[in-house]
Amino acid sequence: MYPVKNYKITCEYGVKGGWKCGYHCGVDLIPTDKDYNIYSPVKATVFTVKKNHSSYGNYVVLKHTDGYFSRYAHLDSIAVKKGQTVSEGTVLGVMGNTGNSSGRHLHFEVHRGTSMAYPANTDPMKYIQPTDIADIAKELATLGIVSDTEGLINEVKKEPCGRLYWVCRKALAYIRRNNL
Repeated sequence: MYPVKNYKITCEYGVKGGWKCGYHCGVDLIPTDKDYNIYSPVKATVFTVKKNHSSYGNYVVLKHTDGYFSRYAHLDSIAVKKGQTVSEGTVLGVMGNTGNSSGRHLHFEVHRGTSMAYPANTDPMKYIQPTDIADIAKELATLGIVSDTEGLINEVKKEPCGRLYWVCRKALAYIRRNNL
């Protein structure tokens, strides 16, 4: 699951620029529909809830069960509390334009390790890419590329070593990266 259900990337991770660390250490997402809710992509514990930060504005940090952390910044409002356990799909807040922001969007970061040290060291889109063919089929259906998700899943299962699975995964990454 992604923190924004139907999204367009407006700034990718690693883009060189005027940020303090010299590159964009997260990914910026906007919805392609009118759903401005921000969803937890994983089961986690709310580690930090911060309001009015000069750069990130209102934000939430989740501590994942696998040792990663994720930040959801520039929120208009926050729907969770520090220490709360959230499930995949829990609404964390509403996308906004707080802090150092040039318009309504979600700034999403993923940190590997035991701290939230700046800058983030993990591409968030790689961290939450679908890992199961059913997830990929669902994403492709959402994009209108595949109408028969069961058929796609069955075809993938026929392929030796899941070759079609990797083709679908790469195709989905390409589609998302190029906002197609």
